[in-house]
Amino acid sequence: MNRRDFLHRSAGLTGLGAAPLSTWMSLRGLSELAAADAGASDYRALVCIFLTGGNDCFNMLLPRPNADPSDNWSGATADGGGEAEWNAYCAKRGSVRVGAIHRGALGEAVLPLLDVKGALHHQALHGRMPRLQALFNGTPDKRHNVLPTGRHAAFVCNVGTVVEPVTAAEVRARSKILPQHLQSHANQIEQWQTCFPQGASGTGWAGRLMDELHAAQSHRYSLISLDGANLALTGVHGRAFADTNGADMVNRMTRGSVYQSRRALLQRMLDEPAAGGDHLLTQAYWKSLHDGIAFTHEYARLVTSEPAPMITQQPTQGLADSLRRIAHIIKHMRTGALRQNRSGTFPMRQIFFVSYGTWDHHNGLADSHTRNLQVLDTALGEFYMQLRAQNDDRDLPPGTLQDVTAFTASDFGRALVPNGDGSDHAWGGHQIVLGGAVNGGQIYGRYPQMKIMADGTDDPANLDIYGNGVMVPTLSVDQYMQRLGTWFLKGTAGESWPAIASSPPWSRILPNWPAVHGWNSHPADPHDLHHLLG
Repeated sequence: MNRRDFLHRSAGLTGLGAAPLSTWMSLRGLSELAAADAGASDYRALVCIFLTGGNDCFNMLLPRPNADPSDNWSGATADGGGEAEWNAYCAKRGSVRVGAIHRGALGEAVLPLLDVKGALHHQALHGRMPRLQALFNGTPDKRHNVLPTGRHAAFVCNVGTVVEPVTAAEVRARSKILPQHLQSHANQIEQWQTCFPQGASGTGWAGRLMDELHAAQSHRYSLISLDGANLALTGVHGRAFADTNGADMVNRMTRGSVYQSRRALLQRMLDEPAAGGDHLLTQAYWKSLHDGIAFTHEYARLVTSEPAPMITQQPTQGLADSLRRIAHIIKHMRTGALRQNRSGTFPMRQIFFVSYGTWDHHNGLADSHTRNLQVLDTALGEFYMQLRAQNDDRDLPPGTLQDVTAFTASDFGRALVPNGDGSDHAWGGHQIVLGGAVNGGQIYGRYPQMKIMADGTDDPANLDIYGNGVMVPTLSVDQYMQRLGTWFLKGTAGESWPAIASSPPWSRILPNWPAVHGWNSHPADPHDLHHLLG
């Protein structure tokens, strides 16, 4: 294996060549803090769970049935609403509606969601998501060992990529600027990550957010991906570290007791005085590789041992394992961040990214989508209980549940009207937000009415744009990310953070923010996005 082969393989496997010094210094700072005495400081983390392929959210969060369908719903009082929407849902969805695609009682296929007064929401939850139901309602799910300490889950309705506020009529008239390549998987994934749907961007919203912290001369932050490189976590000054098997292999190659011949070859290449050559780009890449290997060692030293065992007593699954891994990283990073050295306290901020898919259900919706929702539900319940275990551990700093917020994202929603036994690409979709800081038990934003163009386009409640239930969003991705980002920055300490925390430069982080920031916003409404996080 020559030098060129090694560089190509090492960069491809681990992404170390893309790890800049500023990111490495973030974890180095954590290492220094971990060695100091315990003291007051603050930590917050965002965890993005990307549902790749476009989640059919009309079957995840759906209008509730007409009446209490079983004992599963007893004890809840209805508010008189929902009957017309349930009938419209059944008529529009046809053979793919929840209830038709499940055997057994309707009460097993649809789970009730309760508001803070104990009354039924107008919407209900897919029957394969009992753990999320428990977190939303704030009631224990003893069968799966999910024991919430409050209402710690919420939904955000009909979120999508937009350039400027737009209505269904304006879309049909082409009178507003629309995102490029609507309903394209690759483009919509990129636009969700960049918050720049009118064109291409080399940086993402999370990377730009961290760039502002970098400019404030605070290095106590990091971006960590469990899925390799992605745009969301890419900034000018920082990129994500990939927590992968490839990184573990490099650590073993350079520090372990195996791979001795490869380690000797690697060391000779790194030690060659002329290895970088005279070309500036070659020297820069070589330095990045050196720093990346040092970063890997620092990371491995901080995040030691195996993640905690499964708490919810479910079979191990990929997404649950990934979120358990993130909880394990948070435990080590947060313990290091919540330390005090002689110069004072240091805030620490982290953003994680993990994806799960595919959700591209053009057919086989009954089985595939149901299975995906069950995997997602298991993973969310496990993640919550891992955070709660840390929260209850007296040997760890308190407050883990309050300090971590997980949220979903997806390419787009799916069309209301099916295409056989599946559904087509659409636009706006519903998302889940989970954590101790979430004002849960609420459905935020505007849930679309079950109307299509045939029901009359002159009705402003009709959000359909193509005749098959492709709904124009009523909240932008920018508004969603800004609300998460505002919570993320809140309470920051140190000399250079207050200006960012009190008045973040959102137009630099979210380029379309000046156009969309007040869209469908009514702060006095308890269901407005302003109230999502405390």
